[in-house]
Amino acid sequence: MRPLLTELHDFTDIVTSDGKLIILFEDVFGRTNTRFTENTDIQIIQRLQACLNQGNVKAILTVRDTIKVSCQRILTLHKIFNGKCEVDLSSVEFKMSRDKKESLLLNYFKKFNLRVISLNEDENYFKEEILKENMSVTLNHKTLYSIIESEPLLGFPEACSLFTRNRKLTRLGIRFFNHPSKHLYDEIDKVRKNGKRNTNDKLLYVTLVYLLLNGDVLDENCVDTAKGMDIMQSCYGSQQERLLSCDIIDAAADMKGRYLTYRPDTFRYHFQHQTVLESVMISYSKIKQEVVISMLSFDFIREMVRLQHYRENEGRSYHESVTNSL
Repeated sequence: MRPLLTELHDFTDIVTSDGKLIILFEDVFGRTNTRFTENTDIQIIQRLQACLNQGNVKAILTVRDTIKVSCQRILTLHKIFNGKCEVDLSSVEFKMSRDKKESLLLNYFKKFNLRVISLNEDENYFKEEILKENMSVTLNHKTLYSIIESEPLLGFPEACSLFTRNRKLTRLGIRFFNHPSKHLYDEIDKVRKNGKRNTNDKLLYVTLVYLLLNGDVLDENCVDTAKGMDIMQSCYGSQQERLLSCDIIDAAADMKGRYLTYRPDTFRYHFQHQTVLESVMISYSKIKQEVVISMLSFDFIREMVRLQHYRENEGRSYHESVTNSL
């Protein structure tokens, strides 16, 4: 079971009466617009409250500042939030300082073979040669500090993870941190396009869509090759007679740490971040728009289409792509 949820109703699918869990609800009330349905969500909150009272479940809910203002009524009325421990990560006390951001970024640099050089040395982070995993990537102090000063919408730690793990995103430098969602979407859609002439990229994209259509799950012990063939047919036509389970599993392994995470306790792959899932969804809508539309809840559509008064450069760039696709 995955302890990170993005929808309240997901809670009912994973909690058992005797299970002991610590659950993280990420952006549970929405990322750009408040989402809470009183008639149905209140029942889930009441069940969550019962589990909390029983002591076998602990819950952490993350709420963005822009959403918190509009959901004060929810936070005030429902008992589950009475006596809560509130941590404001944007406060001076908890907000990542410049030093902490630098330390985090440098730790990722060390892990994924990136290093900082002086201003009089030549950077290579933007060059095609760094796509080779054994090639050391170099950025000077000016580039480093411009990254540290950025405030990406999906969060600085997650942006650092994607930036250092995926060399194609590394080549974007500060541009990735300014518009991470847009560039991630562009990168995944490029995999789709390259799959028309490159077998490896074709298998990567088919595997990403497989996870999308399979509820964000790829179980190594239960791969539906028929579904994989249907996806390949819809994306690329009859270009391959057979698709083996190992083809999909190998493709998933190649994307571990880049787009996917792997749970060795369950032998399952999942999307590394909700932003990756959304990028695959928007890309696949160019091929099977009716399938993607059938997957969209009203809440998801509201998340994708920002209100005109909601101004944020990173989000606006990404959602322009979304609107054009759907």
